[in-house]
Parts: sequence; C-alpha cells; structure tokens
Amino acid sequence: MESLLQVRLDDASGGTGQTMADPTRMRHLIDVIKPLLEDMDSDAVDLVEELANMLRGTPMSPIMDKITDAVANYDFETAMDELQKLEV
Repeated sequence: MESLLQVRLDDASGGTGQTMADPTRMRHLIDVIKPLLEDMDSDAVDLVEELANMLRGTPMSPIMDKITDAVANYDFETAMDELQKLEV
C-alpha cells in the first residue's frame, strides 16, 4: 500500500511517479521533528526549514508554511498540529 506522503508527492509531480523530494528523508525528518516539537525544542527550526525546502512547490507547501511560521513564533503546539496533517 502506498503511503499518503508518496501519493501526495506523486500528485505534485503530475502523477508521473517522479517525486520532487525523497519520501524516505521526509519521513525521517518528520520523525525527528515531532519529539522536538513535543519538547518545545528550538532545534526543530533548522529541520523544519529543511523539510519546508523539500516540500516547496508541492500540495503540502501551504501546510509547511504554517509549520514554519508557528516554529518561528515558538508556537510548537500549532506546529505539531500542522505537522500531523502531513501524516494523515
């Protein structure tokens, strides 16, 4: 079964199967960012920026914009809520 993340990346590439980002790296970043947000750790900032760069131009970009803004304002709860939308 394809992950929703892979389906979203495929959609962003026009359904050609050529992804714009590495889904394995994205999954890893999400897995690392989540506990940092839970701990309200500002170390999440750099990783959120990296993930945002990977998702730029994809249908997930607006969600990443919200996450980036939330982390920049130390609103880790909102950032976590938005990050979970990437996994649904």
